Amino acid sequence: MLKDTVVDILKSVTDAILKHEDVGSILNKTVSSICQNLKVETCCIYTHDKSNDVLQMTASEGYLSKAVGLKLKADEGITGHVFQSKRQVNMANPETHPSFKYIKQTGEERFNSYLGIPMMAGNSCVGVLAIQSSRKTRFHEDIVDMAINLASQLAIVVANADIDRIFRDHSQTLKEKTQHNLGNGDLKIKGVPISSGVVYGQIFNLQSEEFWNSIEIRQVKNTEDELAKLDVAIESAKKETTSIQERASQVFIEADASIFFAQLLFLEDPNFVSDIKSGIQEDSMEAASSVRVTVEKYMDKFRDSNDSQLQERAIDLMDVGLRIVHFLIDTDKSLFPTDDMKMIFVGDDIMPSDLMRVSTKNILGIACEFGGSTSHAAILARSLAIPAVLGVTALKESCTTGDHMLIDGDEGTVILNPSKSTLTKHKKKLDNSLLEIQDEDFSEVAKSSDNKRVKVLGNICMVSDFNQLNRYQYDGVGLYRTEFMYMIHENFPSENEQYRIYRSVAKMASPNPVTIRALDIGGDKPLKYFDHPDEMDPMLGFRSLRILLQHREIFEPHLRAMLRASQRGNIKILFPMVAHYEDIIAAKEVLKEILIDLQSWYGTNFKLPPIGAMIEMPSTVWQIESIMQEIDYVSIGTNDLVQYMFAVDRGNGKVSNYFKPMHPIILSALKHITNTAKKLKKGVSLCGEIAGNPLYTPLLLGLGLRELSMPPQAIKKVKPIISKLNTKECRSLVKEALKMKTEQEVHSAVTKFLQDRELLGL
Repeated sequence: MLKDTVVDILKSVTDAILKHEDVGSILNKTVSSICQNLKVETCCIYTHDKSNDVLQMTASEGYLSKAVGLKLKADEGITGHVFQSKRQVNMANPETHPSFKYIKQTGEERFNSYLGIPMMAGNSCVGVLAIQSSRKTRFHEDIVDMAINLASQLAIVVANADIDRIFRDHSQTLKEKTQHNLGNGDLKIKGVPISSGVVYGQIFNLQSEEFWNSIEIRQVKNTEDELAKLDVAIESAKKETTSIQERASQVFIEADASIFFAQLLFLEDPNFVSDIKSGIQEDSMEAASSVRVTVEKYMDKFRDSNDSQLQERAIDLMDVGLRIVHFLIDTDKSLFPTDDMKMIFVGDDIMPSDLMRVSTKNILGIACEFGGSTSHAAILARSLAIPAVLGVTALKESCTTGDHMLIDGDEGTVILNPSKSTLTKHKKKLDNSLLEIQDEDFSEVAKSSDNKRVKVLGNICMVSDFNQLNRYQYDGVGLYRTEFMYMIHENFPSENEQYRIYRSVAKMASPNPVTIRALDIGGDKPLKYFDHPDEMDPMLGFRSLRILLQHREIFEPHLRAMLRASQRGNIKILFPMVAHYEDIIAAKEVLKEILIDLQSWYGTNFKLPPIGAMIEMPSTVWQIESIMQEIDYVSIGTNDLVQYMFAVDRGNGKVSNYFKPMHPIILSALKHITNTAKKLKKGVSLCGEIAGNPLYTPLLLGLGLRELSMPPQAIKKVKPIISKLNTKECRSLVKEALKMKTEQEVHSAVTKFLQDRELLGL
């Protein structure tokens, strides 16, 4: 029922936009819809007047409808508190709030409950959505969720009021100044394997920037035809933008789908459209030419603005221009594939918006000239289980749209226009990529041959990873990497947006637990909108928990979102890159402050979820007992642990032989951790790459590990091995391995162990 109500309210907002209504009309229809559908006495929208630094009641429905125009100081009352703190307030008896202020003309004394939601556009609060009722009870959590979603949409509408001003000013300038300045087959290329699988298909070469720069400024005689084409193209662009926004919300929950909502407002702006038409009517420009000239002029104005939000919108405007031009050009020169084309995407790098333009089931593979394992293309390809190879030198100049390509995501190679004999050689791999999973080993819980339960969990980067994870039986999410959500955003996601995503992750994994790792940025995972320092060795520098502890403005909303989500889901919080005992104490202090604040609003029933630490530095191995006494569990990150233990850059081929996960030194460290956890009765899991490598499974079981977290696709490799191993025999293997001096000795012993049991290569 409530879901239908939310849809009705959101539909009323979208309908108002599509009918070319002004911001005031949109806001008025929104508050009216909320009151009517939610059966509340009043709903108000306050917007921030930057020039006077006041909050003005811009729209209101219900008892306070006569108070429209009321102005509050930006820090006045509970609404001012919501605006300044950028935090929601949901409470009964609002007069007990420390920021409460009685304002005579509002008649607020008749209301016994208050819900205020900050309207966040990026990191800026542009207003407050406030709902009040005479009932003496806090608003239901489902209504709060609805209000949060709605506030994010309204924020875009309000934020675009400044953009409208630029459009109006520039449109007037154009009226005063009407003149524009016119004036190879079987080619195999090696790359980096990113997402496994082998596919063959037709190429679609994404060349957005090259295409944009190739649009010529040309004049025409028949301007009426160009105007008619433009009208059709703009309407088509609106429909596609709405479709992309809907698909983004469904496929990539973490992606900032609101950018498409903002783009829709561009397409609806009468001044923007009028300026494009002016170029056609007054300068006899071709429609596509006028789109380019107009868009670039506005982009320049956005970039010259002192407002960082407007500066960031320049690239959005170019995307809008490309979408319009897409519908102005001939079909055989189309910039984007149609939704019924099965294609291999090729480009410099591929963004979420590129993948959202078509149904993801029609994306056969991805090949990029640039990008590493943490690029947009890599994150999305792995999440959607699309075979991908990145770092393919001279790729775009070697192929064109319509060519054919074979991608081998296992080997990290692409073959352009492969011959029949080449395809025949790869037939088995191609066939295997199409097979569905049917083996019963994947649908049953993991148990060793001597009936010892082993929990197998999944590592995920995005909610869409559940598409793969749900193909197997799994015992929860052992690692949800929050950094990837940040990496596909244009700015820091708001607390409410993070809360919505964490809620979704917990709901999809329910009733199993989800371990959410706190933001792990820096090093090899920089954010383009965070000022990372230049460092000689970023992997040993300012990254991960070190950033969070020094930037409370990032850490606090991040933790608040996790804590709020944990009250309605089985969530555990994990701190990354803990260097020593002091780090855990510092992180817990921040956590304690936030918990006290949340309990003041939600009551003492607001509980702290299980807290854990990543063990990935030698220092934490030797201080493990002190650290464990402060937390509930540990998660061993062997990727970094091995790297730091041997002081080796695992991405540097010249020293890769020093990266030895099977070395007796590493086994000793793991044994020390598991023994301490058992002694203190604390949880312990392992989430590094070796968890998903069957060669290591006998060692991990022999070390006493009973919780392994791995990429979803690795589950099908590890589960069959677990079911055929005897833990007593595995312990004997480890006992012997710990006496050895080299990794090669251990490797030989493990290989023989598996061969003797006919498990090697299973």
